[in-house]
Amino acid sequence: KMQQYANFHNYSWHVIGTDSSKCSELHKDYFFRKHCMIAEWMEDLLSDDDIVAVFDSDVVPYRFNESLKNWTSNHGEDIVLYERVWNTEIMAGNYIARNNPRARSFLRKWSKFEYEKPPGFSSSDNGAIHLHVRRVVGLEDRKEGYCGQLYHNLTATVENLVPYYQFVECARQNITAGKMNAADGSGLTLRLLGKAKAWVIDGVYDSFRPDEFGPVFHHGVKTPFTADAIQKYDLNLTEKQTKVSCGSHYAPFCSMCVINLETGEWVGESWCNEDCAWVEGVCVLIK
Repeated sequence: KMQQYANFHNYSWHVIGTDSSKCSELHKDYFFRKHCMIAEWMEDLLSDDDIVAVFDSDVVPYRFNESLKNWTSNHGEDIVLYERVWNTEIMAGNYIARNNPRARSFLRKWSKFEYEKPPGFSSSDNGAIHLHVRRVVGLEDRKEGYCGQLYHNLTATVENLVPYYQFVECARQNITAGKMNAADGSGLTLRLLGKAKAWVIDGVYDSFRPDEFGPVFHHGVKTPFTADAIQKYDLNLTEKQTKVSCGSHYAPFCSMCVINLETGEWVGESWCNEDCAWVEGVCVLIK
């Protein structure tokens, strides 16, 4: 379906495997190796200033008629990242990069966080992107500010996510949606898009009006069940709900039920009710 979407909009679609002699030698962890491979591929095969939208393998399109122009043609940043809808993380798997030395350097430095990976759960490159961005914009010194100490002292397993999210909360201080410039004078520019403002969104059942500016792709489609749900909604957007009941309040879609829209605070499972249910760590539509 990604190939079909690319063909429909006259985009070039490339699947980059895990093999890269240079990056394989440098990185044993695939999640970090990925960014090295993207940088290598852009430098070797693309023209200067070509724009690349990078996707995880569990992403599928559900608004085929919508192109990526809203995210690729109006700002000119070197790297575009976005906030996840259902928590406070910056997303690592999907991003936009402009093929130039600044963006490639950003990706290669990100991949080198494999060498700083803490012993406990750090969500691999997804945890690392937070500290990387802080360093790039000058909020965190390599000699270790408080957030860096929290990162390198992560020892808990995935069964205890409290230390990890304490690190993420620290790392997000003074990093809000908008444009950011590198502090080293390189000219690198970043843009962080706010919740539900990117081209990809977590979850499957989120509802948007056909004329509403919103995501084009769903992320996290790992099973036949979710793939079938995507198929069901692909061609029938006009029948989708425009608001859901979360129990004691309403939201544009279920993934937003768990967020206090006034403060931006992620509340979690206790706010996922009525039209929605908490399934495998995500608030999804059930009615």
